[in-house]
Amino acid sequence: CLIPFMGFILPLLSYILFACVCFLLLLLLLFLLLLLLLVVVVVFLFLYLLPSCFFFLFVCVSCWLVGWLVGFVCALFF
Repeated sequence: CLIPFMGFILPLLSYILFACVCFLLLLLLLFLLLLLLLVVVVVFLFLYLLPSCFFFLFVCVSCWLVGWLVGFVCALFF
């Protein structure tokens, strides 16, 4: 009695899970794109406002921070 019902429910659950995972990956991608945009804007501001040595130092630090954040988010999700 329950076996056909389970045969209908299990694929439905797997589809829902797949959709949720795809949605989370899309959100993560959007977040990373926004972060990249923010970094680019701040880098351009620093390029115009500060001398080049400070600019290069800032680029190194921001790249390191973004890499660490991306690694942390990936470890959190996977």
